[in-house]
Amino acid sequence: MNVNSDSQIFPIIIGKEKTAMKFGEYLFKNGVFAQPIRYPTVSRNNARIRISITARLTDEQITKSLCVLESAKRKFDLM
Repeated sequence: MNVNSDSQIFPIIIGKEKTAMKFGEYLFKNGVFAQPIRYPTVSRNNARIRISITARLTDEQITKSLCVLESAKRKFDLM
């Protein structure tokens, strides 16, 4: 799993479109809204999850989101 950003928007590169959609569904079902981005918005096999971080998020929300992301990473076997 690759994350790199200089802004409040963090793209998490997933790769396959189908995996990105399932990853996004998993996040949503576990209380994290993150937008899957796939072809044709990005090139094929370069699908990603887009997460926006804002000052309105509490420490608790950020911690929960990180735990859900880590769980999703393991579930979908992403490096």
